[in-house]
Amino acid sequence: MPPSVLARDIVAYSDTELDQYLEANRVEGVEGGASVIRVKDPGNLPEIRARHAHNAACSRAVNLDDVNTRLLAISADRDASPPSWYRPSDPEYRTPPPPTEEEFETEAYNSLVGSGGRPCYPLNLLQDVANDPGAYQEILRPWLDFADAHPPRWRVFENQSRSWKLFREWQKYSRKDLSPSVEDLLRRHDFPRPFQYQEDPLQQDKLTTWIEYLGFEYARYERYIHVIKLRQPMFDEAWKVLVDSGVLRPSETYEYICTPASSSERRAEREAAQDVVDSLKSAAKAAAMRYKAAQKSLPRRNTGLQGVRRRNNLITDFHITVREYKIVKWNADTHEPILQWILDQVPLIEAELIESNASNASPRSDRDPVLRIDSGSQEEDHAHVSDVPIDDGSIDRESRQYQARNASETTKK
Repeated sequence: MPPSVLARDIVAYSDTELDQYLEANRVEGVEGGASVIRVKDPGNLPEIRARHAHNAACSRAVNLDDVNTRLLAISADRDASPPSWYRPSDPEYRTPPPPTEEEFETEAYNSLVGSGGRPCYPLNLLQDVANDPGAYQEILRPWLDFADAHPPRWRVFENQSRSWKLFREWQKYSRKDLSPSVEDLLRRHDFPRPFQYQEDPLQQDKLTTWIEYLGFEYARYERYIHVIKLRQPMFDEAWKVLVDSGVLRPSETYEYICTPASSSERRAEREAAQDVVDSLKSAAKAAAMRYKAAQKSLPRRNTGLQGVRRRNNLITDFHITVREYKIVKWNADTHEPILQWILDQVPLIEAELIESNASNASPRSDRDPVLRIDSGSQEEDHAHVSDVPIDDGSIDRESRQYQARNASETTKK
């Protein structure tokens, strides 16, 4: 039997293509050489008949009425639901609007808390934070990509959720042999508190899991510091080349030329110099009497444009050379407030465990399966741990955001 096709595909055939299709699907041994067509949506077949009723040039006659009748009979017991490509013509049909920022944040919050993570503020403050993020900057700052952005940014739960998922992935696949090294790492950062991993993370209390999370983030931080040290000589050499070129102004420090303001300033200078040259060229062409005077000033203006271009190109070359260094340095700098926030949560979690154990009529060993977040007026209880899907395609949020921020620096002006 031939494979099923859509009526719209058959309608799209030219007369020659339809004839070839019918010829290829004739049934041997049937009087008249009838053809068999299996159509998924035979209700649309009258359109086929209208198109090809005039065709009398086939090598053998085809009774389309009979074909239509047979196809309708074959499909009588099939599901009559419309095809997937069908869209209602009802004028009231509307494409659903995209999710709002608040909905995105709510989804990220639920993902974070559902997997045992700890949000930096309770969900019932979401609308207040969205309406006036400036009033909550100190709470949001550790998890903001750009804490000093204007207007202030406020979406942090996606970053928190991504960090927690990376930890859960590491915890699931990489922790079994790392307990001593993590303890040593924490001691190097003046966190000497003893703790004992459980082979099954689900059996740990939330304080132990949180300390393990702190060790994970310290490990990430030390990796950044290690790369910075490896790349420091390359950075120093590139900076010396740029300084020795003489194109930097006294106020242009490394920190300043890495800012968006510096990039905008250089772009504006290039455009202004180009405008001067273009206007002189136009004047020289438009006013023949002033041609010689304009031509005399043109080389001087061109020299100015070339100087701007040289300056911009040298600074851009520097940014390209030290790009990876800048990314890792930014990662380390933005990771420090995250580490401090995680440390600040330790005594809060301890207090929550003490309160929970005191109020629990039947305490169960050292486990506390409830994550409580004090919102001032409400208390939300969530499962301590649940299965977490691994984010195989995730990369450091800092690297991704930093690359977006500095994309303009990688193109010569």
